[in-house]
Amino acid sequence: MALTRQGCGHEVRPGARFCTVCQAQTVDGRRLWPAPVELPPSYQPAPVYYAAPVEPAPYLPPAAPPAPHPIPGRPPSLPPDRPRRLRGVLLGLVTFLAAGTVTAAVMLIMHPLQRGPAPAPVSSAPPGAPASSPAAPASSPAQAAQEQAAQGLARLLAQSVTDRSSIVAAVDDVSQCGPNLHQDPRAFQAAVASRQTLLSRLASLPDRSALPAPMLAALTSAWQNSIKADRYYAQWAQDEMSGGCTSNNTSDPNAQAAAGPDAQATAGKKTFVSGWNPIATHYGLPTYQWNQL
Repeated sequence: MALTRQGCGHEVRPGARFCTVCQAQTVDGRRLWPAPVELPPSYQPAPVYYAAPVEPAPYLPPAAPPAPHPIPGRPPSLPPDRPRRLRGVLLGLVTFLAAGTVTAAVMLIMHPLQRGPAPAPVSSAPPGAPASSPAAPASSPAQAAQEQAAQGLARLLAQSVTDRSSIVAAVDDVSQCGPNLHQDPRAFQAAVASRQTLLSRLASLPDRSALPAPMLAALTSAWQNSIKADRYYAQWAQDEMSGGCTSNNTSDPNAQAAAGPDAQATAGKKTFVSGWNPIATHYGLPTYQWNQL
């Protein structure tokens, strides 16, 4: 298409309403606005440059949004198929329990519980081996009471042995007109008081009924007769002190009077030790001869 020069002096396309150089409006080749400007002959219009077309950027899909950070203390959400798995496990467990209950009921019906006595345990010992002996039974209340009474009586006998030693020493001293003649009457009197105390303690001995009654009666008689003899011996010692001591004076009436109860005490002591020594041996207590009590 040929360009025409307008009133502004620029060439424009036919039918264009504005000049592309100075933007002047044209009507039928006449310039209406702005007023025509006289240009010098040396004026050269500036060249028009057009920008090169820009290649469109390749299409990139939008990036995926970042995954949200889990909130502390909050359990992670289960995957969509987790509830279905849990339901399946629970259903399987319920089915298994129901089947077990039905099986147990059937077994009880077919094999009812035995209510008879429990079967005897089977020995694991080889054939021909001797059976093990049963455990020793615990001591009965009667045996425990007898042991306690025997222990209490053993303490009384220990005191009687001490009294017997002092009496024997005093009798020998009076018979020999020894150096302790003036003290011998007090030794006999002390023995009398001690034996009276022993008789009182023997009568109130705890659990004395668990011991043989004849044995206790023999001991009681022996101590009672010993007291009588010791009193006569005390008077005999006084006689020797006041009338002049004579060695082995058997004619003194008090010495002769002591012989009867002394013999009865000896008989009682012999009866007692025959019943006491087996009991003392059984419980590990001291045993005695009759002349020690």
